[in-house]
Amino acid sequence: DTLAAAASDVAFASVISLPAAEGVVDRRVRVHVELEITSSGSAVTVTLRLKLGSTTICTLLTMAIANSQTAVPMAVDFDVLIQEVGDTGDVTAWGRAISAALTNKVHLAAVTTTEVDNNAAANLVVSAESSAATGGNSVKLTAITAEIVR
Repeated sequence: DTLAAAASDVAFASVISLPAAEGVVDRRVRVHVELEITSSGSAVTVTLRLKLGSTTICTLLTMAIANSQTAVPMAVDFDVLIQEVGDTGDVTAWGRAISAALTNKVHLAAVTTTEVDNNAAANLVVSAESSAATGGNSVKLTAITAEIVR
């Protein structure tokens, strides 16, 4: 999946299906994402989000991408901890991105707790948003995996 730079949040087509049976208190899901970042013309910022269905559960905000990067690898890891199960169950999530394309090389997401309906099966979705829809800038998803830690 390749997303051209867009000034709005756009989801990658590849997702991870999380069965309803995995909604157990204290269960952890580790999501690993491999991306390639390309920037041309001017430096941009990229925001990555991990969603459970359509609900954002973790955000890596405004990661500064250096100018003139071509297919530079980025590794992103998200951890999701199920705190409470139900129609209004809580999940706590955090994450980090590592890449030579990042101005600071490492970017961390704050730990956040979000209320979600985790009674039903749902997809884990990664989305990207750019600071500007500039031609030549893109984010390519090359792999997404999930590990359920019991």
